Amino acid sequence: MVVESIEYICKNCNKELKEDEIPCMNCNSSSRKISIVIKETLVISDFISRARTKNPNISGHTYEITNKMKTSGETQLPTKETMIIDRTSNDITIKHHIVMEKEGDDWITKHDEIVEFNAKIRQKKNQQNEG
Repeated sequence: MVVESIEYICKNCNKELKEDEIPCMNCNSSSRKISIVIKETLVISDFISRARTKNPNISGHTYEITNKMKTSGETQLPTKETMIIDRTSNDITIKHHIVMEKEGDDWITKHDEIVEFNAKIRQKKNQQNEG
């Protein structure tokens, strides 16, 4: 927050006064109106986007990507986090997690992990409706 200006006005005669000008030299009043202009910059740093794809023949999402812009809890630096869940294979599910922090003008990768899991067996939609 920055104080851009302070204005002192005599409440009686509306003459502009100096900060220490008490009483008013014009009307001898001690009453004042004080106007302060403050400048504040608001930064919104959290942002989330998500995209998903589906196979019409299989229940659930086959591919999902989530992006987040936030502030790192440890370093207080701007951070990009990406999570990708890939279920396009019938045998495995792949989770890819990436975290990057902004250091100066550059984005530095702080975490990049790919983990494979055994895929849950997802039934085709017509098989779900039968059972």
